[in-house]
Amino acid sequence: MSLTDTAIKKLKPSEKCKPNRPDKYADGGGLWLYVRNTGNKVFMAVYRYMGKQHEITLGKYPAMSLSHARSENLKIRELLEQGKNPKDIIKAEKAKKDNQTSFDFFAQKWLHHQKNTVSGKTYERDLSIYNNHIKKAFGTKDIHAVNLTDILTLTENLTNQGATYTARRIIGQLNSIYSFVVLKQLTPNLYNPIPRNIRRTITHKETKYARIKIQELPKLMQGIDTANIEPMTRYGFYLLAYTFVRTGELLGMTWQEIDLNAKVWRIPAHRMKNGLPHIVPLAPQVIEILQEIKSFGFNSDYVLYSNRSKTGTMSENAFTTALKRMGYQGKMTGHGFRGLASTSLYEMQYNPKAIELQLAHISRDKTERAYNDAEMLPKRIQMMNDWANIIDEVRQGDFKTYQNRLTADTSTDQLTLFLERLNQKEKSMNTTTAPLLEIQAMQ
Repeated sequence: MSLTDTAIKKLKPSEKCKPNRPDKYADGGGLWLYVRNTGNKVFMAVYRYMGKQHEITLGKYPAMSLSHARSENLKIRELLEQGKNPKDIIKAEKAKKDNQTSFDFFAQKWLHHQKNTVSGKTYERDLSIYNNHIKKAFGTKDIHAVNLTDILTLTENLTNQGATYTARRIIGQLNSIYSFVVLKQLTPNLYNPIPRNIRRTITHKETKYARIKIQELPKLMQGIDTANIEPMTRYGFYLLAYTFVRTGELLGMTWQEIDLNAKVWRIPAHRMKNGLPHIVPLAPQVIEILQEIKSFGFNSDYVLYSNRSKTGTMSENAFTTALKRMGYQGKMTGHGFRGLASTSLYEMQYNPKAIELQLAHISRDKTERAYNDAEMLPKRIQMMNDWANIIDEVRQGDFKTYQNRLTADTSTDQLTLFLERLNQKEKSMNTTTAPLLEIQAMQ
């Protein structure tokens, strides 16, 4: 006998009704009403598929009317007639609906908009930032559920690692995504959780990387020469030592960025921590290494090619693992070559402005950076050639050139003053060129 609204309203839990054993009343066609011991009344669709019995909760009475329950049950019968399992279909539809409120769903619309409105390089930079950071953190979350605390947790983790530029980029991109979604009214009741001027609060936190002293370099280089490591890892170490770029910049090096004739490596702005293009003069030793790698004939855009990596280039972990095997865990890192070069070049009293430019530390505005690059490039070329030669000498235990530079006749007082002001500059957003002008008088 079919159910009626009048009959349903009168139903109450029987004495036999238990928490795991509700009272059941059939309506026909697989539609049932379960009355639970709490008094709740729930419509259930019961069916058999592939020899097994299945149940699907349709809804609670009276929120779901009897007529509505019958209509939903009919849809389930139609799916069964088509040979489909209704549970699988309902699960897939729910996943699709959930996906249409996910952060990634709306971010992909913004990325599509970006692809059609910005330059190719800008789009590639945006896509990289999104895939490597934002999507991993928020991609599957409901866009309405992402809050400022979530965002700051992500950016603070990056600033603690020294990736201040990336953190600021993430804030900028998140702001753009939310502004786009709100402006286009792609979903109701959404607001932008990012306060104005928040990027100003993201300041650089210096990361201390383990590094050896130059006196320990011969032993390290001998270890790299003889270690049981992949050839590309060995070449990578040599390139880090000669160029002292960041490991990420080295691993992303492509042949398109290299000009062997001009003997320079031009790193595009989107790959640099400070967001500005960077020039690395290539010493003869570096040219020789690059030519050796090129002779292998790998079909890859990346210089440090790896067929074991999804990205097509070797990973930073290769350096970490190799140094650990050589006994340098906690003593030296791939990034440590930068600190080694910086300290040694300052000790040898090379032009501080040239050193800082080569380390890509002095950024300021793009106009001034372009001027500095042009003005200081000859000094940087000479410095990089000298540094490569000094490494080759030191790795053989010959510290003569290094020692001679330490005793060069340069005003220590002026150098100390410059370094003090440079330190102050790193602590303040307001920088001046006065110390840089003073140091030119030393040369």
